[in-house]
Amino acid sequence: MKVVPVHLLSELSGLKIDIMRFTIDDIPYAYDAVNIQRNDHYVFLLCEKGSGKLMVDFENISLDTGSIYYALPGQIHHRMYDQCVAGWYLAIDNLLVSAEFRTVFEGKLGLQTPLLLNPNLFNQCQSILSIINNRIGDKGNTKFDSHVTNTLLQSFIGIVAGGYSQQGNFVRQESRSNHLTHQFKLMLAENFRSLKSPSSYAKRLNVTQNYLNETIKKNTGFPVSYWITSEILMEAKRLLFHTTVTVKEIAYAVGYNDAAYFSKLFKKHEGVSPLSFRNKKQ
Repeated sequence: MKVVPVHLLSELSGLKIDIMRFTIDDIPYAYDAVNIQRNDHYVFLLCEKGSGKLMVDFENISLDTGSIYYALPGQIHHRMYDQCVAGWYLAIDNLLVSAEFRTVFEGKLGLQTPLLLNPNLFNQCQSILSIINNRIGDKGNTKFDSHVTNTLLQSFIGIVAGGYSQQGNFVRQESRSNHLTHQFKLMLAENFRSLKSPSSYAKRLNVTQNYLNETIKKNTGFPVSYWITSEILMEAKRLLFHTTVTVKEIAYAVGYNDAAYFSKLFKKHEGVSPLSFRNKKQ
């Protein structure tokens, strides 16, 4: 059985991101030699010049000059064809995308279409990406490097999310399985603190647990249990990263009365304790 490789991010400038301005000869850097991969993070592509194509979950996506596109975590994509002469590639850890922005991006059901930016927003995106790239390439580290870079990232993500929110619901035709996947993700975002088992979501969605699991795994590459745990850990990491609340308070905030159990769960999946994760990010 052929397994689609999962592209993992390295940590740059204290944040899990990957960025490059590419030309036609650089594209294999962003899309490796196997020509197909699945991300565990968000990917943004800004086409500066020319036009090109990207295949995402077996759908052809066309990019033109001045347009931007994003791929969600879990989506499978092939590399861009060679018509796009120049552009930007940015990959961002889920942790850096706020719940408000995620609602916009995931609200497209994984059926998002490229967004044509007006000249003003296009120039803003170019400028922000260029500054981020320069800062990451600058080896003269200062105390607030990660904070400055994160602020720039949030500005970029906010511009893109704002554009897509105005785009409305212009998405490709939605299948029954895509609809179920979208309903599950919406329900998960609202109920992950109280609903912890796949059977709980299947019951609320009026489908069998096996059908839900097969559908979610087919559309995203991961089973229901993965997404439940991922949502819990994502919220926990955000609280560890952005606040100073205690581990006990965070455990309670994500639905666990037993802080020790939560800490074991966190370490099992993240490889470090909650406090070690927080200290590493500071």
